Amino acid sequence: MGSITAMNNTGLAMGVNMVCSVLTNVLKPGLNSLLLVRKTVQSAKNTEEGIQKIVKAPRGVTWLYPIGDREGRSAIVKAGKRTLFLNTMKYPPNWAREIIPKEGITPSVSGLYVRWNDYKAESVSLNVNPKLYLAYNKEYDKNID
Repeated sequence: MGSITAMNNTGLAMGVNMVCSVLTNVLKPGLNSLLLVRKTVQSAKNTEEGIQKIVKAPRGVTWLYPIGDREGRSAIVKAGKRTLFLNTMKYPPNWAREIIPKEGITPSVSGLYVRWNDYKAESVSLNVNPKLYLAYNKEYDKNID
């Protein structure tokens, strides 16, 4: 009925992985996980088209979807419940909001975040982890980051 991973005859491949998030609506779980992998791979020809299928799908539970095509375009898609507007800064505690760079946050598209394979970490966000470690009175080791 569904599939944990799939590839179609045009070379589009997709999988699924678990992620916990506030982007969940337990009353309307929607088309997620195994069924969304199957539906997307059955009906899309490339990564961009696949992501548009995920955007339009009724979703209610958060999952990570690695997706890629034979042209070398790939992405990790964090897809949660469909929502028109998501204020991601309302979830961290107040002290963390001072540390998190506002300009490094990519807006969601219908409750969906896409990190393409050519993604480069924003230089401003590279200074966040040392501050978070310090907030928890932990030693930061840049070699682990």
